[in-house]
Amino acid sequence: VIKVREAASRMKASNNLRQIGLALHNHHDANGQIPIHGFGPKGLPLKANEKPLLSWRVAVLPYIEQDNLYRQFKLDEPWDGPNNKKLIDKMPPIFAPVGKPGKAGHTHLQ
Repeated sequence: VIKVREAASRMKASNNLRQIGLALHNHHDANGQIPIHGFGPKGLPLKANEKPLLSWRVAVLPYIEQDNLYRQFKLDEPWDGPNNKKLIDKMPPIFAPVGKPGKAGHTHLQ
């Protein structure tokens, strides 16, 4: 039973990573860049020495069938701003750790 659960966890994690990889490629095709560090105001690419407001996880939401959640983010507000902070717990489980508990809104993927 343990081996079956471990195999299922590996398969789930592999599938999640595959979907994220496809989302990154689709983001690149649509925007001309992969959001490695996130993005700046209004969802625009970062300029030199500009601190990202939102992470790459928000940038790929439309490419993992989470467009509704993406539209709830204020793109000119940092991730921990009053509106966006409320959405942290709504991040999809594709980013959550597989096979072990994780804190809502957090990821081990970087």
